Amino acid sequence: MSNYNPFQNSTWNLTSGLIVESDHSPLRNIQLTHKDQTVDASPYKLPGEDTLTNTKHIIQQNNFTNTNLNTIGKQLTRLEKQIQKNPTHFMTDKNPHRP
Repeated sequence: MSNYNPFQNSTWNLTSGLIVESDHSPLRNIQLTHKDQTVDASPYKLPGEDTLTNTKHIIQQNNFTNTNLNTIGKQLTRLEKQIQKNPTHFMTDKNPHRP
């Protein structure tokens, strides 16, 4: 199991060829690798008149959504582990004036 560094960003390959480091996938077209194949993912697509093009757009958006859900899931897991390690730190009320 690898140790997570909260200050280490993920690397994202844009379809333009640029590489971006960020916690979350950028709102740009990205390329992913899945089962040794390159997969395109896109946050936004406009519908076309061609049914095949529309289907490809939907698949690319689903790929992007799945990537973001995976990223959010990993972040939630890290938070759960931190809370389990130090539950009193997260439960302590730091504002003594709150009722």
